[in-house]
Amino acid sequence: MRAEVGLLTRNVVVRGDDYSLADEYGGHVIIFKQGSNAKISYAEFKHMGQIGGLGRYTIHYHQIGDASNSYVKGSSMWETFNRCTTVHGTQ
Repeated sequence: MRAEVGLLTRNVVVRGDDYSLADEYGGHVIIFKQGSNAKISYAEFKHMGQIGGLGRYTIHYHQIGDASNSYVKGSSMWETFNRCTTVHGTQ
């Protein structure tokens, strides 16, 4: 799935489905297009990541090069099944 979201006035919760807790296999957010930027602020991530899955982290900046306009701030990540935030090949 893809989504563009902007200027929300409500709380945003991103979470795995009802089976995620039992399977330890939740959703993940990956930013991977060269030159992309992602501004994530004050969102909640729950039941995210996929246990034992390489590159299946809650938030994953994957080889996008210059990401000087990107950030994750004021967000919470809990009950995750893999690393929370990974910055890989990104400056």
